[in-house]
Amino acid sequence: MARSRLDRSGRFLLHTLALPFALPMLATLLLVLLVGNRFPRDIAPGSSLALPGLLAAVAVALVILRRVTQDWPQPEARKPALLFTGLASLMAWPAWTVGVLPSVNGLALGELNYATMQLRGLDMTYGRKGRTTYYWAQLEPQYPASAAGEGRYLIPFELHETWSRTRPAAVEVGHARGLLGAEVVRDFR
Repeated sequence: MARSRLDRSGRFLLHTLALPFALPMLATLLLVLLVGNRFPRDIAPGSSLALPGLLAAVAVALVILRRVTQDWPQPEARKPALLFTGLASLMAWPAWTVGVLPSVNGLALGELNYATMQLRGLDMTYGRKGRTTYYWAQLEPQYPASAAGEGRYLIPFELHETWSRTRPAAVEVGHARGLLGAEVVRDFR
C-alpha cells in the first residue's frame, strides 16, 4: 500500500514538472479551436515576442517550482525538480513565443500606420508535403526608423500575382503595435 501511494505521488510530481512544456501546447490548441484566426498574428520582421515568451516560460516554471517545493520538502527532490522544470521551460519558450503570445499580442492593436518599403524580391515556398503554397515579399524600409523592419513578409496570392506583373518600386505595409509591443502586419497597398 505504501509503495503504490509513493508511485502515485512520484507520477504526480513528474506530470507537474512537465507542465511548463505542456501548458503552452494546450493553450495554443485551445486558442486554435476556440478563437481561430479572429486575432491578427503576423508579426513584422524586426519585431519579436522572444522576451515575453521567455518571461512567460520562466513565470510558469517559478509557479510550478514553488508548488513542488511546498509539497516536497525533501532537499534531494528539489535539485532534480529544478533541473527538469528548467529544461521543460526552455523547451516551452518557442511554444509561448510563436504559439500563444502572437494571439495575445493581436487582442488589442494600436493605431494603424503605414511604412513605405522597397520591394527587393518575391518568392514562394511549399508547406509540408507540398500541399500549401506560401507567398513572400522581401521588403526593405525606405526609412531606417520604421517600426516595420526589413525581411520576408507573408503576402496573399493575389498580391503576389499583382506585384509579379507590375514590379512596383515601393509598397506600403500597414502595421500596428500589439498588446505585448510587437508590430503586427495588417495590410499591404
